[in-house]
Amino acid sequence: DWFFQNIESGIIIEDDCYPDLSFFQYCDDLLTKYENDIRVMIISGSNLGMKSGNYSYFFSRYGQIWGWATWRRAWEKFEKTVNINELKFSSIQEKKYWKKNFSHIIWDVQWAVYSVWKNNGIAILPNVNLISNIGFDVDATNYTDKSNINAEIETTSMIFPMIHPSIISVDSKFDIEIFKRSYFVPFYKKIIRTIKYVYIKIVDIICC
Repeated sequence: DWFFQNIESGIIIEDDCYPDLSFFQYCDDLLTKYENDIRVMIISGSNLGMKSGNYSYFFSRYGQIWGWATWRRAWEKFEKTVNINELKFSSIQEKKYWKKNFSHIIWDVQWAVYSVWKNNGIAILPNVNLISNIGFDVDATNYTDKSNINAEIETTSMIFPMIHPSIISVDSKFDIEIFKRSYFVPFYKKIIRTIKYVYIKIVDIICC
């Protein structure tokens, strides 16, 4: 809150994330372009391996927070309490997942997903990846699986001037893929992740 009490807009980067230098101009240009469009709530720098359309960026219901930018007017809509009965979901699977998990989320998803949905907002995601998360490690606080498909994704520079979408429209089919890749994890994959984690811990103990 302190950050946006002192400035109208800003760029935030997680401490274990490495940005491509073009990320800053990308954010700066879009902060200016969408400054007064209350539908746009967050500008994200991550692209987790998926492309939508032929423009420089696209619109989504799922914001990403490894590197992002926003305005005071949007941050003021941060929802500190969660009530999923007020939300609309794209699928039964999505509804079941968030009904179970929204009560366990921390500020990042509460901001970049829940608050966006609650306020009928949208996020901007680039069609190239501008942020690499280098913090995946067995001793990390949040991301312990170094083999995670989202770990240390290579960055690519944004080309300027950017090609802007002609209309503001969310690709619902694409959002389903973001949901499946970034959030929903089938039970068998959870078992595999647990086995990998235990194996790595055992190897570390034996080697040390």
